Amino acid sequence: ANDPTGQDITALSCACLFSLVVAWGDTGKILQAVSAILTNNGSHACQTIQGHVYNSTSRIRNRKEKRSWLGFAQDGFVVRIYTMSSDPALQQELQLKLARKCLHACGISLFDLEKDLHIISTGFDEEAALLGAGREFALMKTASGKIYYTGKYQSLGIKQGGPSAGKWVELPITKSPKIIQFSVGHDGSHALLVAEDGSVFFTGSASKGEDGESSRRFSNYKYSYATPGLWVLIEINVLFPLAAKSRRQPKPYKPKKMIKLETKIAVHTACNNGSSSIVTKDGELYMFGKDAIYSDSTCQVTDLKGHFVTQVAMGKAHTCVLTKNGEVWTFGVNNKGQCGRDTGAMSQAGKAFGVESMATAMDEDLEDELEDKEEKSMMCQPGMHKWKLDQCMVCTVCGDCTGYGASCVSSGRPDRVPGG
Repeated sequence: ANDPTGQDITALSCACLFSLVVAWGDTGKILQAVSAILTNNGSHACQTIQGHVYNSTSRIRNRKEKRSWLGFAQDGFVVRIYTMSSDPALQQELQLKLARKCLHACGISLFDLEKDLHIISTGFDEEAALLGAGREFALMKTASGKIYYTGKYQSLGIKQGGPSAGKWVELPITKSPKIIQFSVGHDGSHALLVAEDGSVFFTGSASKGEDGESSRRFSNYKYSYATPGLWVLIEINVLFPLAAKSRRQPKPYKPKKMIKLETKIAVHTACNNGSSSIVTKDGELYMFGKDAIYSDSTCQVTDLKGHFVTQVAMGKAHTCVLTKNGEVWTFGVNNKGQCGRDTGAMSQAGKAFGVESMATAMDEDLEDELEDKEEKSMMCQPGMHKWKLDQCMVCTVCGDCTGYGASCVSSGRPDRVPGG
């Protein structure tokens, strides 16, 4: 009643908004609130906006008696330099961007030798939006939908002209589509790229059919026996992944369209070492490679038919799926509880995921771990090179580089000494 103009109410609401953005702690939102209330609306700037200052930086406290100013700009601003004369003329115009994202990396990789936390220098001005690393390469998606890569360019099917160590180069993709999402598996040798039109591109090596081409093979076995008054026929379909435990290195591919999903619109992908998962606009989940055991002949995950899938994530040997109604489904190996269950039972809401299928999918990975324990005295079994990521040396057993295997660029040098 004592505030016919409503200024007390608006002043209080302004103070509440300032308190909220300060508590939020986002500098951009603080400056936007200041700009919206004090700069864009002159009537608000004349009001007494009350509040209690609980804390401030020393730089602010020390400037109480000095003339100060606060400037706000959304993304950047322009500095114009004029000549000092009676008729000022523009000498120079400088476009400035206030801030840019800094990318940091740490850990051991084959393409970045610095282990401690350090800033990644991309060498280009576009803002990075997504970053992923595989075994021998890393990918980066920019805000405009371009893909850049660093690392061993041969592992992405590029024969020559790749980047030098620590440099990033744009990944060539046919017709240069805008990429909206990509995925690289942990310690993986391939990546999946989703274009704006919903098509999926595969790049890297496909040793287990993770590119969707000849991803699995069925063999049919029939057994029969007869006893007096009884005749029995047993028919078994056995699923074999192709190229299992082959010594021949698979050929790496430049980005190529996945023909198997040409009629589908993809929205999300995930990878692990040997498998690919794709979620379509219609909520279907398709899996290729070693984990295709959960799929039917079209490679769609059987037990999730009828559920609208929105996202998928893959670990080394298990998969997590999010559906439209907020359900989380998991399947795969649960030896450490990674599927969110107390036991190793492979079921969810009454839907069974076969334990036998799970065991088949992980045979190759578990074999490697068992061999490591049994052969502690050997770095490699004869003819089977094992990777040692810490430092490149010449393996004393197979003679290959411990970091790059037989594809090491120095493999032909005569002075390579085993153990050196």
